[in-house]
Amino acid sequence: ETESSCPLCKRSVATVSRKDAAGVIEVRAVEPLVQRKPEPTEEELRALEAEADATYNCVLCGTGERDELILLCDSCDRGHHTFCLEPPLSDIPEGDWYCPDCAPTVAPLARWACPCGFGFNATDSLACAACDLPRPGAGGEGEG
Repeated sequence: ETESSCPLCKRSVATVSRKDAAGVIEVRAVEPLVQRKPEPTEEELRALEAEADATYNCVLCGTGERDELILLCDSCDRGHHTFCLEPPLSDIPEGDWYCPDCAPTVAPLARWACPCGFGFNATDSLACAACDLPRPGAGGEGEG
C-alpha cells in the first residue's frame, strides 16, 4: 500500500514520483489514506440509544412527539412536555428550568419558588413563568 504523505514532513501528497535505473521518472496518483472510525460496541450503541430516549422523550407521557415542546431539566436532563406538566406551561421558560422532582432540592439561592409548584424563577422575574403569580416581595398583593 502506498503512503499518501511525505515520510519526512508528513504533508499530504496526491502523486508519487519515482526515477527508475534508466533515469525515467514514473509519476503515479495515490489515494489518500482514510482513517476509519471504529464501529461502536453493542454497549456504546445501547448507551447512545438510552441517551437519545432520555433526551427526547417525556417522562410523564413516554412519547417524543412534539419534541419542540419538551423541556430538559437542568439537573437530571429528563424531558417533560410543557403540556404534560401540572400546571401546564404555555411557553418555554427562559434560563434554567428544573423538573418537579429536582426543583425542591437543586434550586440555587438566587431563585425563588412559586407555590404553584412550577419550580424556580429567576430572582429578577416579577412573576412566576408558569402561572404569573407575583413574586413575593415584588410589590403589590402578597407583601406584608
